[in-house]
Amino acid sequence: MFSDSYEYQRERSKLAELLKSGKVADWATAGRPIHVKIIAIPFAIFGPLFGYGTLSAEPYNLLFYATVIALVFTLGREVVAAVLGCWPVQLLQSTQLSIAYDATLERSAFVAASLALSWV
Repeated sequence: MFSDSYEYQRERSKLAELLKSGKVADWATAGRPIHVKIIAIPFAIFGPLFGYGTLSAEPYNLLFYATVIALVFTLGREVVAAVLGCWPVQLLQSTQLSIAYDATLERSAFVAASLALSWV
């Protein structure tokens, strides 16, 4: 364990006690790093049930995990849409009128169906 983790553990516990006792102004003005103040919030809420350990911090971790997953999917959707929208082969093949036009339509329909299935 890192040497500063013991210090942060004590500070989180003190800040959680401030929050539990209703001294929000003292918590807000405490000269502690912001991450220590933020982690003191779930400690104050879940500390009486689980103590000031890892289990009390899990709602904090869950919130950020869900945020990361949502952002990854959102960014992935945007990147895939941009790549497919600017993909030269897709643009050229979808506008070609030639003997192989039926194959191009079939390929475009397959790509669209595959993306729809992936989305579902």
